[in-house]
Amino acid sequence: MFGAWNIISIVEITFYALVILLGIYPTIKIISKKSRFGWFYIRYGILVFSKLVAGALLVGYIHQLNDYINGNEIENINGNEIENININLLIASLVLNSISLGFLNMLNNFIVAYVDKFGKIKEEQNKKKYPGQGIIYLIFPIESLKEFYRGKIFDGFESLSSKLTLYAIIINSVGSSRVEDTDSNERKVTKQIMEAGAIIYLISILSNGILTCIKIFHQKSIHFKKILGLSLTIFPFLLIRIIYNVCAAFTYSVDGTFSENVSKFTFLLGDWKLYLGLLFVEECICTAILLVITWIVLYEEPSQSSYTVENEKEYDESYNSV
Repeated sequence: MFGAWNIISIVEITFYALVILLGIYPTIKIISKKSRFGWFYIRYGILVFSKLVAGALLVGYIHQLNDYINGNEIENINGNEIENININLLIASLVLNSISLGFLNMLNNFIVAYVDKFGKIKEEQNKKKYPGQGIIYLIFPIESLKEFYRGKIFDGFESLSSKLTLYAIIINSVGSSRVEDTDSNERKVTKQIMEAGAIIYLISILSNGILTCIKIFHQKSIHFKKILGLSLTIFPFLLIRIIYNVCAAFTYSVDGTFSENVSKFTFLLGDWKLYLGLLFVEECICTAILLVITWIVLYEEPSQSSYTVENEKEYDESYNSV
């Protein structure tokens, strides 16, 4: 039982373990040379390890289910039983899977910001700071509105896209952690949370895709065009991936329990072929493309120390918001 889901989870563990191995060398080299791209690996590391853990948790949960079925010599397992067999493993796996889309989009947002930020170190050092700025900037879109006011349209959109992604991650995490609720009213709230999270994800992905297209059009550096071009190839897969989130949210049943009245998009209990085709494959492709970008940056990134005003036009940096 759940054989297909178990195979998918094992492949997931294998794939992301391989990604970690292939990413060790560029990670060490880029961080050691104090490249601004080094911050990429914090987000990338969270993405890869969360997927690795999510796969392991699901394998553990499925094995518990199968042991229960074999031990009781039954062919099928009912709703109450599936929820009582350490469902926390399933919920944790679901939450980790729900945030992966956000980190993929966040990584793309970082790449666009990295290209813009390159060579503007002096300007950043002269930028006025005030206590608590980082926390305020993270929680409230104050800086985004200020950037719009200053006429930095693209900066404002990039900042808002980044914040929308962060909000979507939080909202989807909350929604996914509530799927075991049995009360009808609570499940209605959960459905609304999941729908809101899916819509915010969609908006943030579309806005980030548009910004990337604009930056490619204005970019003159072949190196940065290559990076942005690879980043842009991820968006079609992200759009397919968000379809799964939207469908799962809007088909979520408010009646019964997690294992009753399930849709084809319900994690573990739905159609594994939809999960494989709309979510799993897309995330693997996006992760692989991001890994390729890290190797390109490792060998082709221009030296920040050699960047001067004379070659600023070559990189055509039009704004400086990360």
